[in-house]
Amino acid sequence: MIEHCGNGVMRWMRSNVVIVSDPAENIKIDKKKSGKKVDGPVAAVMFLGEWMTFHPPLSNPYNDRGVVSV
Repeated sequence: MIEHCGNGVMRWMRSNVVIVSDPAENIKIDKKKSGKKVDGPVAAVMFLGEWMTFHPPLSNPYNDRGVVSV
């Protein structure tokens, strides 16, 4: 779910979203089937994909070095 802090325009655009999957099982927003504006959610999903590409999950120090006693 895309958080939008109660933004009315984003809420309206999100309600217009139609999600489809292609033969490779990729899930995407179908602008043609939506019929109305969905640019905000499309931009948010594109941003999230780029952010995940350049910001890998943070590692847990306990997985790398174990527990340290003082």
